[in-house]
Amino acid sequence: MNFSKKNIVALVICCLIITAALGLALTEENTVRAGPLLRLGDREEEVKVLQQRLQDLGLYDGPLTGFYGDQTRYAVERLQQVSNLPPDGIAGQKTLAALEKLEGNLDHYPELKIYTHNAKVFYLQRLLRDLGYLNAEPSGLFRALTHRAVQSFQRNMGLEADGVVGRSTWLALEKNSRLAEPGENITDRSDEKSLRPEKEKPEDSKERISPDTTEIEDDSEEQVFQDTKRVKQQEEKPDSAAMPLLREGDSGEEVRELQRLLQSHGFYSAQIDGQFGYQTMLAVKQFQNLSGLQVDSVVGPNTWRELLAESSGDTIYYTVQPGDSLWTLARRLNTSVNKLRAANNISGDHIRVGDRLRVPGDGIATAEIRDLHWNEVDLLIPEGKIFTITDLETGLSFRVRRLYGNVHADVEPASRRDTEVKRRIYGGSWSWDRRAVVVHINNMLIAGSINGMPHGGQEITSNNYPGHFCLHFRGSRLHNSGGLDPDHQGMVEEAAEEIWPISGN
Repeated sequence: MNFSKKNIVALVICCLIITAALGLALTEENTVRAGPLLRLGDREEEVKVLQQRLQDLGLYDGPLTGFYGDQTRYAVERLQQVSNLPPDGIAGQKTLAALEKLEGNLDHYPELKIYTHNAKVFYLQRLLRDLGYLNAEPSGLFRALTHRAVQSFQRNMGLEADGVVGRSTWLALEKNSRLAEPGENITDRSDEKSLRPEKEKPEDSKERISPDTTEIEDDSEEQVFQDTKRVKQQEEKPDSAAMPLLREGDSGEEVRELQRLLQSHGFYSAQIDGQFGYQTMLAVKQFQNLSGLQVDSVVGPNTWRELLAESSGDTIYYTVQPGDSLWTLARRLNTSVNKLRAANNISGDHIRVGDRLRVPGDGIATAEIRDLHWNEVDLLIPEGKIFTITDLETGLSFRVRRLYGNVHADVEPASRRDTEVKRRIYGGSWSWDRRAVVVHINNMLIAGSINGMPHGGQEITSNNYPGHFCLHFRGSRLHNSGGLDPDHQGMVEEAAEEIWPISGN
């Protein structure tokens, strides 16, 4: 087929017009999809709308200012966490889509139980806090403290005190809380048949014992056995309400007891010296975070209660790591899958990374120190990420921030206090000596090696550390030669062979 020059020119012009039209359509579509991008420092009406929507979900407790400050960013981060998005605190396309999805389920009554982690738990905790049953900042984590608060509320409402939040418990919560949004589903008289009448309690009833001392027991046990055990536990162990308020700078026997409890749960590996210093503070914050408590590093009644409750009985605790399953944990911890389910109120086989499981038995649980290749670790610690390093020999921990590095990680102490800890690890002076360390990243323990000498560039100028230092993993290489450093690799291997106890009796 032959085309004239005139026809070819016309065909080219048509193609250009079609291409331009398609490009315009795609641009318009992307503009619509993208929506507003809101971040820290923004001040506009869309921020006020975002704050209202987050407040309706129980994720935001602040005023509707229209200013995107730290409180708004924190609420967005919590939304992202429960939606399995990177918690960068920026309300972009995916975050707003997740918000809309959660709003679509707002009027439903999902069943919540211990170890649930989603936005509806924030709403539950706000209701419990408003009614005086929960004395902690809503976290979105349904842990032991929330479980006991639910049980206490259920008892007072005449409901079955199983700690599981079903429709009847939701209705009772929303009927009594000032925070509940008014709606027909709350006051519907047809639902009152699901609410049991409040039972009268005799003057000397054992229910007068504070529910905060209740352990989460196997649902198959007799109630009389639970009550007897609760009374026995209260007689044998200290009352958390009578324990002193401890914070950084305190010292004495009470601090020693705190350190022993933290050590038994695998959060504290330094010397038990009775001094509430930086290491103790880091351990307290990690324990509070995993227990669903307000992370303020102050050991008050709620933190004492969790520490003491988790220290009683023939039970150890384990934090779920990537790749774990109930079956592999049962084999490793010398128990059965059914016992693990019963001890943790799990109906199926699903467990989440970061869940803290009660493990029946009298052994010692250990976490695996993973020997990951540098290519894998490089993806886990982007530039700017802050994480914790623990020295194996001394047990001292400090925080670092990744600066840069493509064949190994170049990191710098996150603060002046972290530099002080690193100096203690190196005996008071810097050197190029390699040391075996465990790196805490995304609920994983990873074998690593560091040197001590400050060198090269830095971004944090207030940390009293003139430069950065090197952090190696398996397969990491040197910048200058591109080869493996045998001393670093030897320390990585040493760290990978260590046993990391989590808790014991």
